[in-house]
Amino acid sequence: MGSDDDEKKPYIFVRDTEYGWIPAEVSEVHYTDENDVRKRKKKAITVRTLKPYNWDESTQFEESDAYPFEENQNLWINTTLPANAKLPSQNVDDQGHILQAADLADLGFVNEASILYSLKERNYSLKPYSKVNGILVSLNPFKRIDGLYADKKREEYANNLIFENTIDFDAEKEKDLVGRGSFAGESLALADGTSIEPHIFQISCLAYKGLISTPLDQSILVSGESGSGKTYAVKLLMEDLAAYYSMTQSSETSDKSSGQAVASRVLKANEILEAFGNAQTIRNENSSRFSKFVKLQFKSDGQYMALIGSSATAYVLEKSRILNSNSRERNYHIFYRLLAADNQFKRSIWEGLVDTDKNSFQYIGAHGKPEVDDKPDSDHLQDTIDAMTTMGLSDEQRRTIFRAVCIVLQIGNINFEEDPSDSSKSKINSPAELIKLSDIMEIPIQEIESCLTSRLVKARNETFTVHLKVSDARQSRDTLAKSIYSSIFDYMVGMLNDATEDKSKPSGEERAPVINLLDIFGFESYPTCLFEQLCINYANEKIQAKYTEDNFNIVLNEFRDEKIDILEIPGIGEPEVLALLERRSGLITILNDKCIQASSTAKNFVYQLKQLNVNNPCLIQNKLARPTEFGIKHYAATLTYDAELFIPRNKEAISDELMKCAINCSNEVVSTQSKKTLGGGDGAKVSRRGKSSIAASFVLGKFQRQLKTLMKIIEQTKTYYVRCIKPNTRHVPKITDHKTTLDQLTTAGLVEALNISQNYFQSSYVHSKAIERFQALTEPRILRGSDDKDCAERLFGMLLSQFVVTDSAIDDSRSHAVGLTKIYFRGGSLEYLEAKRKVVQTDAIIILQRFFRKVIKRIRFLAFKKAALMVQAFERKRKTRMLYLKKVKICRRIQCLYRGYLGRNVVYQLKRHNAAVRIQTCYRGKSVGAEVVLILKAAKKNLRFC
Repeated sequence: MGSDDDEKKPYIFVRDTEYGWIPAEVSEVHYTDENDVRKRKKKAITVRTLKPYNWDESTQFEESDAYPFEENQNLWINTTLPANAKLPSQNVDDQGHILQAADLADLGFVNEASILYSLKERNYSLKPYSKVNGILVSLNPFKRIDGLYADKKREEYANNLIFENTIDFDAEKEKDLVGRGSFAGESLALADGTSIEPHIFQISCLAYKGLISTPLDQSILVSGESGSGKTYAVKLLMEDLAAYYSMTQSSETSDKSSGQAVASRVLKANEILEAFGNAQTIRNENSSRFSKFVKLQFKSDGQYMALIGSSATAYVLEKSRILNSNSRERNYHIFYRLLAADNQFKRSIWEGLVDTDKNSFQYIGAHGKPEVDDKPDSDHLQDTIDAMTTMGLSDEQRRTIFRAVCIVLQIGNINFEEDPSDSSKSKINSPAELIKLSDIMEIPIQEIESCLTSRLVKARNETFTVHLKVSDARQSRDTLAKSIYSSIFDYMVGMLNDATEDKSKPSGEERAPVINLLDIFGFESYPTCLFEQLCINYANEKIQAKYTEDNFNIVLNEFRDEKIDILEIPGIGEPEVLALLERRSGLITILNDKCIQASSTAKNFVYQLKQLNVNNPCLIQNKLARPTEFGIKHYAATLTYDAELFIPRNKEAISDELMKCAINCSNEVVSTQSKKTLGGGDGAKVSRRGKSSIAASFVLGKFQRQLKTLMKIIEQTKTYYVRCIKPNTRHVPKITDHKTTLDQLTTAGLVEALNISQNYFQSSYVHSKAIERFQALTEPRILRGSDDKDCAERLFGMLLSQFVVTDSAIDDSRSHAVGLTKIYFRGGSLEYLEAKRKVVQTDAIIILQRFFRKVIKRIRFLAFKKAALMVQAFERKRKTRMLYLKKVKICRRIQCLYRGYLGRNVVYQLKRHNAAVRIQTCYRGKSVGAEVVLILKAAKKNLRFC
């Protein structure tokens, strides 16, 4: 069988179009030349599919309830194809069952397929948390798990990881880790040697412990697609970090009560942001439609840190959701909560809101479920009002905010039609709705109608009025609505920051220590992506580059801590996709230039992008379906973007007339925020500012600056990563959709991270586990009288002495390396050992089978012998008894005959006796009779004489 990889690893995963990967066992290897061992090369393998024990209960196909899995099906795999050249190995126990682990580093083979099946098994067991390469993987269980987030569980993690100091933080070492991810390299074992189960509490405990033990700020980056539990994870982290200081205080202290008040304000601020920035989508009832970066501020009491405030920065609010074009989704929560109020409350806000419902406004509609998190919108409204009260907002401030929301709703009810006198013009055909809008904005009707249906265009020293077509008028209406709602959201963020942020400086310190929480959209992939997806995926590329660098450093630090000499390992450079986006000739620069040029089109933008980046491997140069489309190879997938609306959406232009209308609005929130927007500039006046300042005012320019600032902050902190995964699209507990989960593992960057860590040593084992697993391959005397490290060095040095490393991009011939606590294996070496172990195991099994067959045969023989003896004894008993009974019968007959004979003799004698007696009687009778006669005669005679 030689050194063929698949012969060394009989249990493998094979690709499947429906499930991504399915478990199988290699049954036969096929070669090009079967006769000549020296010339033959493997061309294919035959595998037998293996069905896990809980497959039917834990698996969901993407499009159907159940997809048939054919167990014991023989598949012919062409291994000459690149996709099948190296099939991943399974982690199985001695019975061939697939193994799962809370820390995937404990698995011998760490690959995409093994991660999938481990996560699937843990999801089925309602264990939502796992760890892989420094990332906490959080699966959405789609049900409440008893005790998982109980206060007792939080206290357990806090006592083990914070208050009992089970993890030692080296302050000097932590300084060297600024900007690097951690969690993977830290020892998370308790004093008794037991490991700690991964949990979201673990991340918050480590961040809090790092804050009180080192001078470094901490950052927790949470990402995931809609419905993966990302928002809930951030909420849990905030609750945990706010609660830890209270655990150190007695119930009577003022510090505890004040700390609880601050924590309450911070958590209530998050609830308000959810009301204005979250919506119900197809994938999630409470989906966050913006990304946020929250700074939790702390103050030291000498030993622990108390939460004293917070501030939030919002990114990429989904303004297009205001239009709510998807009939299966809802708009932002605040609209529905406001409409669910009673008429008395509505009248106190605005008279035009009375007797209205979801069908009264075009931007809303009767879409989605009427409840969110099993609570009606009316109850959520009361929660929002209570949260605003906690934040210190007065009744008048709340009324102003709600009236601003009503303005957005009312703008959507304005409809247009062609002007009968001129088809190039439009006019408002809903006068009643226009009157209501004028009433709530307190702006004259003519002014509103003018700004919605016309534009002022300045050419040199003259100003012209340009009338808008119906489609342009509708776009103008929607632009105004989106701008006002964006102003409301920005106002809420600023107001909440003013209410929660601690602006005082601690004595002797420049600023308060902080723990940062980044809640960001996960990587988005659609058949055709738009401008919003470009922004989201750009942010994910930046985060992925940061994680890739962190993971690279973690690998190096782990090798350094294990005292393993690294001869050469490839470095991490700037990702090509970020170069495509950020460089001077990159996408952002070209798009900003096109936004400045008046006559630019999407076709020109795509053409110039391809011309200036022809050598960038991440840009797809092939012609696509439309001239406005282009493709980008991201770390997670290759996506197609349609640039048709890139230029207007990047400009985010709002006309001077619309801006003036918003500024003249009597609502303080709308007017104040619009003035700030106008003061910030919108890029409309090119002549007054330089080209660079104008480009920086566009959406991608602003976003690039925000990301640069964000990454600069994160790079100065110790970073933790949480990747939220949605295991299935139907929100069903215990079920895993393979394709959906695999896509998320890829977009979360886990596969990319594995590729980095496996460039050198692909597998690792703790000394004791490695020795325990492979000690059967050597004599027991080799393992006597030394510690685990020495045993591992002798054992694996002997076992791998004949193994040769092949197919390696690194100039290092070592097959393994023994560290202080672990042993690391190069590609193929662990498979080589597993193959030898399989041979020894097979031989041992054969011996055991032979012994047990002998035992079984002997037991059966003895049973047969015993049964034969019993049968023989019974037969002898039966025959003896039959003979005895026959003799008894004969004896009885003889006895009967003899007794008959005797009886007859007795009867005969009796008869003779009786006869003799009768004769005697007769004779005596006659004799006596004669005498009596004589006497009588004599008597008679005597009587006569008397």
